[in-house]
Amino acid sequence: MLAQFVERAANLTDVTAFKDLMSAELDRLGFTRFAHVALRIPDRPDSPFALTTYPTDWAEHYLANEYVHHDPVLQVAHGRMRPFDWPSLSRSVDLTPRQVQIMREAADFGVSQGLTVPIHGPRSSFAVLCLLCGESETEFARIQREYMMSVHTMALYFHSALEDNVLASDANPRVYLTDRERDALAWTAQGKSAWEASEILNISQETVNFHLKNAMRKFDVYSKHHAVVKAIMSGHIFP
Repeated sequence: MLAQFVERAANLTDVTAFKDLMSAELDRLGFTRFAHVALRIPDRPDSPFALTTYPTDWAEHYLANEYVHHDPVLQVAHGRMRPFDWPSLSRSVDLTPRQVQIMREAADFGVSQGLTVPIHGPRSSFAVLCLLCGESETEFARIQREYMMSVHTMALYFHSALEDNVLASDANPRVYLTDRERDALAWTAQGKSAWEASEILNISQETVNFHLKNAMRKFDVYSKHHAVVKAIMSGHIFP
């Protein structure tokens, strides 16, 4: 099964196909959701790039509070080569109060039991594959014992194929935003209302809403907050 996964990944050129392949394989192993985040990609100025099936409400909450700068999982992943599980972090790492808060809030959203695979590549490229497991603690421990090596190998080949076939090519269609659309999304990401953004940008509230709706259409989403998530994930704006 692992050889088939590697072979299939090597021949994919579509982001949706990559997501479907990883979702199906991880589901077979006992994982419910995943997030693949490429934080540093050589020769790609619009990084980071994220491919995720995480709950949208947690992703929005995470980005709105700028947790990427304090996330203990990401900080630990920078200094490790091997996969590690999240529950062990509180036992092996001295967490700051902010990091403890992040872990508790993640648990409130159902993101508490899983593991992370650090992916260190050439020219300082860096990514992580985070896997969420909804099984009991005992079952999660068994899944780790049986599939940790397979998951590690999957993550490396998945990232390599995604980087070669999508991130380093024009295979992934880009969404192009105007400066005003980026401005409207950026201030929305900071928690500003359309009226507050209009005062800051010195344009009308209707114009702000117009730009937000255009951005929502381009990202094919139905809320401005979801558009903000998409814009951050694709590197158009930064939290």
